[in-house]
Amino acid sequence: MEGLIIILIVGWLIWMLIRHPLKSLSFIFKIGIMFVLGTGAFLVLFWFMISGGF
Repeated sequence: MEGLIIILIVGWLIWMLIRHPLKSLSFIFKIGIMFVLGTGAFLVLFWFMISGGF
């Protein structure tokens, strides 16, 4: 079931890239920035957990 959802999401992203290149690229750019920020926050939390907390 998860594979089907992933395939649908990837298909939608490809369709948006073909249909609206400039709009979808800005959308993908926003998602990329949110992913980088989320990964950074997770790494900081992980570092605090390893170093012994606050």
